[in-house]
Amino acid sequence: MLLWGGSLSTDHASQIRTVRRWRADHICDLLGGGDEMRKWIALIALTAIAVAACAGTETTDSVAIEVHDAADAGEAAAVAAALRDAVACFPAGEVTIGSDSGAAAQRPAHEVLLDAFCVGRFEVTNAEYAAFAAEVAVRTPPHWTDGDVPDGALDLPVVGVAWDEADEYCRWAGGRLPTEAEWERACRGTEGRRFPWGNEWDAACVNVTALELADPAEAWPGAAGDALEGEAALRPVGSMECGATPEGVMDLVGNASEWVADWYDPNAYSVLPADNPIAPGPTWSHAVRGFPWLLPVNRPDDIPDLATCTVRNASHVDRSARTGFRCVFDDGE
Repeated sequence: MLLWGGSLSTDHASQIRTVRRWRADHICDLLGGGDEMRKWIALIALTAIAVAACAGTETTDSVAIEVHDAADAGEAAAVAAALRDAVACFPAGEVTIGSDSGAAAQRPAHEVLLDAFCVGRFEVTNAEYAAFAAEVAVRTPPHWTDGDVPDGALDLPVVGVAWDEADEYCRWAGGRLPTEAEWERACRGTEGRRFPWGNEWDAACVNVTALELADPAEAWPGAAGDALEGEAALRPVGSMECGATPEGVMDLVGNASEWVADWYDPNAYSVLPADNPIAPGPTWSHAVRGFPWLLPVNRPDDIPDLATCTVRNASHVDRSARTGFRCVFDDGE
């Protein structure tokens, strides 16, 4: 329970859902009663709601609300149904990717031509992936319990998925993984934003925590929504509304980092073909975009420079507690 001056419980996702379920009429009923203990409970609940809202866990996005409500009710099929058509579409045209500052792998800024595409507004959730795993019989993520989604985690981004599994899921869903160029176009728009929401860093708009870990395996409880030290944990998709792009694409920074279609080549980004570029190799490390919920070293001041739309990363790890994905669809398919 949240007390004055306290912190959220260790089950972060469940705590968020608990405060969402307190409706105003219920709290007013408690406050109006004669039982002093009931009044204290109501005040504690109000405090929890305020803290959750300040932490970015409340949203006015209609799709996110529908998803969260379905997850609260334990209805996996309803979560998936609410997300089925939640895409943002971008017209064909010339856009700028890369940067003239930062790490060498993202330099220089250059123009590319992209075909029209639509991108999932939300990262793929545990609920959606469970339907795929049941039909296709792929491995389930290592933090799932006996192959089942952890309790209270239906609307969390699925993580612990290998690149080939993410690629297979998107094809099963009628799409594909985005290229690096498509991902970056969705993140920064045609105006070249530094972050999905604009050019100024705002820590309140992202779910990111810097926390020193001795072993990467220590992150897995956070992948199920159980908060580590500093409240580090995945949150339900679409929780950080102010972190959305103008088109409504959410969690491009924070929550899960995301597999993309490209192989990672730190030297070839600016010399690939200008028309729908995608790096074909070297074939030992896939590219990853977006900044994850956890920076496993205690260097919080590094986060803004590591979390821009142009930063490029790679992963040699088959399955990570920090990496998920989203899909794109050609021609609004």
